[in-house]
Amino acid sequence: REGEFGDLSQYPYQVVASPSCHDVLPVRAWWEEDYERSQRLWSRDLARDGEDAPPAKCGPAVAQAILRAHLASGACLMIAPLQDWLACCPSGKYSTAEALEERINDPTKSKHYWRWRQQCLLEDLCEDEEFQSTVRGMASRM
Repeated sequence: REGEFGDLSQYPYQVVASPSCHDVLPVRAWWEEDYERSQRLWSRDLARDGEDAPPAKCGPAVAQAILRAHLASGACLMIAPLQDWLACCPSGKYSTAEALEERINDPTKSKHYWRWRQQCLLEDLCEDEEFQSTVRGMASRM
């Protein structure tokens, strides 16, 4: 039995680790939706020595911690939606919209299908050294 949160350290090699996907809330929205649940995940997996309470908002440090934990799992592959990666940018410049607006699809609502649109150009991401070095740094530590 896995419990409320999967134990990423127990993921076998033959699986894909993912903090979110197109049919569930992205990391920022998930984090901010239920503080008590976020607190449980924080306490179990993300808190460092001396840190008691998690932040109410999912800033870059929280997003990075969640994605790093998935990258460090035993899974052969980690896939995260673009908005989860954008939330990791230290300046926060790609996370200016409300977190709930980043949801791609809500399968419970027939009129909310594939509604999310990226708010920056791919060309800008390709030229953004802050974003690239953050993602590169996170991936290369694994």
